[in-house]
Amino acid sequence: MKRLIAIFTVMVLAVLTMASAAFAEDGLDTITIYHTNDVHGYVESSYDKEGNLTKLGMEHVAALKKAHPDAILVDAGDYSQGSLFSNLAHGASSFDVMNHAGYDIAAIGNHEFDWGVDEFEENAKIREFQIICANISIKDDMKDVSPYLASMPPYVVKEVKGHKIAFFALDTAELYGMVKPATLKAGGIEVREDLVNVATEMVAKIREEVPDVGAIVCLTHCGYIPDGANETSYHVAGVEGIDIVIDAHDHETRLGDTAKKVGDTMVVSTGTQLQHIGAVTLSFDGDKLVAIQSYDAGPEAMTLEGDPDTLRAIADWNKIFADLKAEVAFKSEVNFWGGNLKGRDASDNDVTASIARRGYTNAGQLISDARMWQAKEWLAENYEAFELDPATPIVGIFGGGSVRGSFKAGDVTLGDLMSCYSFSFEDAQNSYVLITPKVLYDTIEHGVNIFLSQDPETGMLTADGSTHGRFPQIAGASYVFDITQPASHEYDKNNMKMPDFIGSRVQSITLDDGTVLDRNDNETPIILITGSYEIGGGDSYWMLGVLNDAEDYGGYQYIPLLATPDGNSGDILIDYIKTQLGGVVKAESYPLTSDRIKRVNDVYTGESYEAVLTVTTDGETPLADTAVKVYVDGKLTEMTTDADGKLTIEGLANGAHEVRVIGEGYDSGTVYLDNYVGLVHPILSHNPGEIEIGGEVAPVEPAKTTSPVLWIVLAVAAVAVIAYLMSRKKKAE
Repeated sequence: MKRLIAIFTVMVLAVLTMASAAFAEDGLDTITIYHTNDVHGYVESSYDKEGNLTKLGMEHVAALKKAHPDAILVDAGDYSQGSLFSNLAHGASSFDVMNHAGYDIAAIGNHEFDWGVDEFEENAKIREFQIICANISIKDDMKDVSPYLASMPPYVVKEVKGHKIAFFALDTAELYGMVKPATLKAGGIEVREDLVNVATEMVAKIREEVPDVGAIVCLTHCGYIPDGANETSYHVAGVEGIDIVIDAHDHETRLGDTAKKVGDTMVVSTGTQLQHIGAVTLSFDGDKLVAIQSYDAGPEAMTLEGDPDTLRAIADWNKIFADLKAEVAFKSEVNFWGGNLKGRDASDNDVTASIARRGYTNAGQLISDARMWQAKEWLAENYEAFELDPATPIVGIFGGGSVRGSFKAGDVTLGDLMSCYSFSFEDAQNSYVLITPKVLYDTIEHGVNIFLSQDPETGMLTADGSTHGRFPQIAGASYVFDITQPASHEYDKNNMKMPDFIGSRVQSITLDDGTVLDRNDNETPIILITGSYEIGGGDSYWMLGVLNDAEDYGGYQYIPLLATPDGNSGDILIDYIKTQLGGVVKAESYPLTSDRIKRVNDVYTGESYEAVLTVTTDGETPLADTAVKVYVDGKLTEMTTDADGKLTIEGLANGAHEVRVIGEGYDSGTVYLDNYVGLVHPILSHNPGEIEIGGEVAPVEPAKTTSPVLWIVLAVAAVAVIAYLMSRKKKAE
C-alpha cells in the first residue's frame, strides 16, 4: 500500500509540475517558500523494518531545497531543544544541521533560550542563516552581553525572480512566562507583548524602506489562538498588509485545505518534529501578487534521496554522542511514563497527550522523589546555618513540563534519562525558599488553573496548552483538587503584584506525615524545594518569581531565598537510585497511578471506560481474525481480533493502564491508555522485543497485499488529469 501511495504521489507531483509550467507560460512567476516549525531537534529520519521511510529527516529538507534552488527555506522557531540529538549539544547540533539543510531564515522560539541566552549567542555564531525577531530587543547597557540579539534585524528581504519577499518574525508574548525570567534578564532581553502593534509597525516600515516589495511574510512563534489571554498569530494575521503568516508554538498542522484564513491572510504551520514540510507558493502576474497556495511538500521530499552532506553531519554528531547515550545508569522493573504520547480519542480523532502536564505520572514522581532526597541530605547539614528547626516540613513542587519522555523497564541508559528529562537533566538545580501553607496553596492553585473543561461522556480533560507545563508534580506531600471550582486568574507579569483573584480548586494539601495544612495559615514555616526556573518566575509562578522584585506582596510572609546549591537533577536522580534503591527500581515503588495527586468531583461520573485497540502489522494493515494474548497491567486475557483487526477492552478503571498484545510471531510492545487524556483508541503496530512480558517472540513478516485494480484506477486517473491539462494548454495556444 505504501508503494502505491508513493507511486501515486509521484504522478500527482508530475501533474503539479506540468500545471506550474503551464502557469509560467501564461506569464505568471511562481515563488515557493518551504517552511518548518517546532522541529525540537528531531532532525533524524526513521524507517520501518521493510526499509520504508516513516518519518522525514533534515536530509529530506535539504534534498528538497537543492532540488528547487530558487525556493526560500524558513523555520518559525523551536528548532534547538527537545530531542536528545539537540540537547546533548545545547542546540549547536541543530544549528549545524540546519546550515547543511540550506535554511535561509529562522525565527526565535521560546525554547531557543532554554540553555541560556549566552548559549544562544554561541550557537548564533555558527549559523549560516539569518535569525530575525521584531519584538525582542536588548537593553542598551547589556548589548555587549548579547551582541547578536542586539544587532539582530527585525526583518530581511529575499529577492527571487525579480520579486522582493520581506520576512519579519515575532516571538510569543508569553516569553517571560515560558523561559526562566532570570535567564532572559541575564541576557538583557526585553519583549514587546503588543504583537499587533509591532506587526503594524513592521508592515509600515517595510513598505517605506522597500516600496517595491512583492509580498510580506510574518514568522510567528505564537500559536493560533483566537480567544486566548494574549495576542497570537490569529490576531497578527488580521494586520493589513501581511500576506502570509507561518506559525509555530502550538504544534498544530495547517496546510492545504486545513490552512487558516484571517481575511485575505493565510496562516500555515507544520505540526512538530518534522511531521511535515510545508510549502507556500506565491504567483505573480507582473509585479502583482495574484495567488497564494499552501500544500504539504513532505510527500515530494520522501521521493528524493536524502542529501548526503546533511546525513554526514547528523552521523558525525551521533558519533560524538554514542558512548554517552549508551551508558547504563541503573535498572528498572517498571516502565516510566511522561512526555507526549500519541493515540486516538473516543471519537477516533488523533490525540497527542502531554500526560505529566495533566496529572500524576510515575516518571514525574521519580524525579520529584530524587530531588526531595537530595534536598533532605543537603538541608541536614545546613539547618543550623540557616537557623532552621530540623522539624520544618519540606515540600517539593516540580513542573510536569520538565518530564518530556518515557523509558521502558530493563537497563536504563543515560540516553533514556536525557530524553525523558531533557528540559532539566543537565541544568536544573534545587532551589530552596521558606514559605507558609498559604503560599503553598496559592502555588498549587496556580499550577492547576490550567484545566479548562472535562468531557462529561469520556472524562477527557482539556488544558491550556500554552501554560500546562507548570502542572505541579509533588514530593513530601499530596494534594486534592477540583476543576469544577473557580481557577486562579493569570498573573500580570508587567505589574509585579498578585492576580486579582485566587482560585479555590485545591481542596487539601497533606504532608507525608499526615498533617493537613490550613490554607489560611500564613505563619507556619515550610521549606519549598523547586527549580531555579520556577524561583525565577518561570511558568508564571508569580508567588515565587516576585521574591526578587516585589516590595509589597499582599501581606504574605516570606523569608528570602535560602540557596541554590550545586548539583543537577540528572546526577541527583542517578545517585538517588544507586544509594537509596540499590541500583534497581522495583515495580511496586512507582505504580502507574497514585493518590498523591487526586482529582475529585469530576463532571464525568463514569465508573470505567472502554478501549478499542486496532491491531496492525505495519500501522495500516489489520491483523484480522487472529487469536492474541492481551496483557492489561500485566494480567493476561485471550482474545481474537475482528475482521478489522480491532479488540474491545471493557471495564477499564478510569485513568492509566498499560496494554500489550502478543500473538503468533507478533508483539505490539507496551502502550499507554488513559481516558482522562484521551488515549483510548490506539493503533498498535508490530514492535518486537519492546518490553518483555510472557517471553520472547519471533518477528513476523507482514503480508504484502496490493490491489491490481487500484493500480489501474490510479494510473488511469493520473493519465486523465494530465490529458485534461494538456488539452487546456492546446486550447490556450
